[in-house]
Amino acid sequence: YKVKVLSVLLNLLLFRLIEEEPAASTQLVQNLLFAHLDPLLFIKQLPSVSEPFVIGASLFTAIFNVMKHEVDQTSVRLLANALKEEQLRVISSAINMIGLQESAKNVEQFLSIHARRYQVTIFLLSDLISINPNLITPASLRFMLLLGHYLEMEGVICHDLACWNKNTNVNNAYQYWLKKSNKTHSKESPEEFMNVTKTLLQEKKDKLLSDSSAAPFF
Repeated sequence: YKVKVLSVLLNLLLFRLIEEEPAASTQLVQNLLFAHLDPLLFIKQLPSVSEPFVIGASLFTAIFNVMKHEVDQTSVRLLANALKEEQLRVISSAINMIGLQESAKNVEQFLSIHARRYQVTIFLLSDLISINPNLITPASLRFMLLLGHYLEMEGVICHDLACWNKNTNVNNAYQYWLKKSNKTHSKESPEEFMNVTKTLLQEKKDKLLSDSSAAPFF
């Protein structure tokens, strides 16, 4: 459970940092993605950022390093690498969400980035730490990735449709679809949105069900 908790803390903290200093947060994540750079040195060199950001960024970097250490204790190297790569994808997606309502080219691209914040994939991968290492193969990891991505997209679609009018200042798939389609909310529009997203979900579901790599788990 430690890896899950650390991942959630990283996600929550990063979104707070982005609210505080979007540009500096982007640079911080870019430094983390390039392991040879020193994020703490970068934080010290920032000329004009708020004190909460400096404190939060230092904490974020520390938690990130603790998570890497925990994951590196995993006996299966394939799984350890998958966990670290997925956490980096989650972090990168948080940065890519900045201005996503304007930058996304279509609903599928919007959802693929926006859905990462639900972190289902990294939770599924974390659960593999406790199973028989002989069951962890490239094929089984691929299946867990497909399953996680499907559940993340399904979750964000349901959430965003239910909460679309509660906060207009956050990324929301339904709001994005209305704007992209030149529509306004109506009695019929939620069903239209669900029909559009149902097609995307069905494609992922078909891909998932056609993958036989889950067989060793069942």
